[in-house]
Amino acid sequence: DEPTTGLDYQEQRRMMELVKRLNEKGHTIIMITHTMWVVAEYAHRIALMRNGLLTMCGATRAVLRAEGELASACLKVPQIVKLSNLLGHTALSVEELLYCTVRAGE
Repeated sequence: DEPTTGLDYQEQRRMMELVKRLNEKGHTIIMITHTMWVVAEYAHRIALMRNGLLTMCGATRAVLRAEGELASACLKVPQIVKLSNLLGHTALSVEELLYCTVRAGE
């Protein structure tokens, strides 16, 4: 529950990199947080709750694009998602952009 609370940015990164390594080793991680950059960067799937009820569940990108659902749960949409929604295009991660660039250069 809120594993990054009280940590400065560097410590938050270290904590989440540890969580990421555990996940890569096959551990399932269930985390409760309001820190949306952590969700956007590290979560594979999101379950969104409001007033103790599940309101949405799915892949991270799909849930983060649902600005209305996030707002109703008093969560801020990450800036990159806002920009992506305004432009009408899905933003690519660095890894996806590199993959597309390499494929185009083959």
